[in-house]
Amino acid sequence: MVERSEFIPIETLREEGFHSFASDSLLHKIYLIPALEQTDFALNGLVLENNSPGIIYHTIGVNGAKSSDYNKFPLFFEQLKTLTPDLVIISLGTNESFDKLVTADYFLQLSLMMETIVNQNPSVTILITTPCLHNLNESFPIRLWQIIPKKFWLKRS
Repeated sequence: MVERSEFIPIETLREEGFHSFASDSLLHKIYLIPALEQTDFALNGLVLENNSPGIIYHTIGVNGAKSSDYNKFPLFFEQLKTLTPDLVIISLGTNESFDKLVTADYFLQLSLMMETIVNQNPSVTILITTPCLHNLNESFPIRLWQIIPKKFWLKRS
């Protein structure tokens, strides 16, 4: 068992929406424990980065979640802002495909999600991926490009 007295507290920099810590040397272990005086503790995420160039990839996913679920929780959008993303990929799957939501309401929720992401991250690009069209009603196949507002379309230079 590891005793609390073995830990050395670190000073973190409080920034908008998160705390950060930088180390000049490579760390092999990090232990996160609340201070003794804490009555609550919530860890909503952890980002480990280095100074090497390349892609920084973050993922979030909740089984059964749809865009309407993310829209219910403003904290998601606030935390996304702290990542300062260049690209947000929204992968819609079977949860949306078989939802009993009216089509107009579904696209309202998707548009609201995209609008909130852009409001928090004005220079972000959003890419939406979906499963193949399965034509539940073959007389009216739904194509995202026909319904998503044009302001979200990629502009070609």
